[in-house]
Amino acid sequence: MQKQCTKCHQIKLLVEFHRFKHSADGHKSRCKPCNSADSVKWQQTNKDKYLARYKNWAINNRDKTRSASLNWNRRNPGVNYQRRVANVGREAINQKSRNWATFNKNKVRKWKANWKKNNPSAVAAMTGKRRAALRNAIPLWANAENISKIYFMCREKPNYHVDHIVPLVSTLVCGLHCEANLQIIPAAENYSKNNRKWPDMP
Repeated sequence: MQKQCTKCHQIKLLVEFHRFKHSADGHKSRCKPCNSADSVKWQQTNKDKYLARYKNWAINNRDKTRSASLNWNRRNPGVNYQRRVANVGREAINQKSRNWATFNKNKVRKWKANWKKNNPSAVAAMTGKRRAALRNAIPLWANAENISKIYFMCREKPNYHVDHIVPLVSTLVCGLHCEANLQIIPAAENYSKNNRKWPDMP
């Protein structure tokens, strides 16, 4: 069955028209491309109205919007993240993630456990890299007994980590694995610090 579009005046198959129950044939009078073009034009001309309407719809249809977002991200990996980096900056995004992780420790722990279970090769590579960096960072004069004591003391303090004051691996510095370069700090502070901060950094 065919129908003529009232805008482009082309005769097209009925499947090329959106459904519309109030019309005689159950389809809109304009074809899908023409209808989409009109919608885009209206959205650009009435941006505030469109955003308010969409926001209200999204609030009442959270499951649909979440599902649509997940599907879009699967089809376009990395695009959404690059857009956010361009808008607010990489460090702002990372800080927001760290803040979220601080208040959602159980979710983060569960997510990490699942990721490690599903990515054994990546975990092995990361572990090997860390061990290699650690071996290369131990000076001959490092006191193994004192280092062990620091790690033992940390085990008695829940939610605390042993941190390298000057990071072992960084684009600017390479610290040593010795007692003078170790400190016990809250886990949240260690996650926030990562390998981006150290005393007298440029």
